[in-house]
This record gives sequence, structure tokens and C-alpha cells, in this order.
Amino acid sequence: MSAEWAKLFAFKESLKIVFSFNISKVIFGIDYASLVNRVKKCGKDITMMGYCIGEACKYMENFNFVVVIWANCNCNKVGDLLCKQAIKNSCNWTFDMDNPKDIHDFVISDSMN
Repeated sequence: MSAEWAKLFAFKESLKIVFSFNISKVIFGIDYASLVNRVKKCGKDITMMGYCIGEACKYMENFNFVVVIWANCNCNKVGDLLCKQAIKNSCNWTFDMDNPKDIHDFVISDSMN
């Protein structure tokens, strides 16, 4: 699977999850500029990728406000740490607002970059 297909799959799953939480206003930050551009041109791409993006765009119609932007994630230490923690805990880890200190420190460090 190419990076663009993987990012599209993750985006579609994000749409489903956010919708399941009944969130009406959402901003999606994607670190793959090509995918962001394709999503913004939804319905104009006649390739297989364009069709799949069109399917994802149907989920976007369920929100009152939705924006897709490019987000620079070249130093995403928080995401890396969370993935490692999830694997270490056999992918069985609940998230809440009381994060361990190491996660808090990574969030602060990542937000400064």
C-alpha cells in the first residue's frame, strides 16, 4: 500500500470516528499535501483514488462545519510515542485527560516545533 492510500484510509477512519462522537464542527490536519489537494477537489478526479476520496467526502456532508488542511507533522514525536505505548500495552490503552508526565512533556516539546 502506498503512503497516499494509507493516509486516505486513515482519513476515512477518522471521519467515521469523529462522526460517531456526534461532533458537528471539525478541522482535519493531514500531513500529506497531495491528499489534502485531492480532498479539496473532491468530485473532480476521475481516477480510482479520486473515486475513493469521493466516498470519503460523502462522510464530510454529515458535519455542519468541516475543513481539511495541510499540517506539518515532520517531527510528530507525540504520535510516535503514542504508537509505541499502544504496542507496548498490547493495543489496549485508554486515553483520558490525565496523561503520564512523559506524554505531557512530548506534547509541550512537539507544540514548540
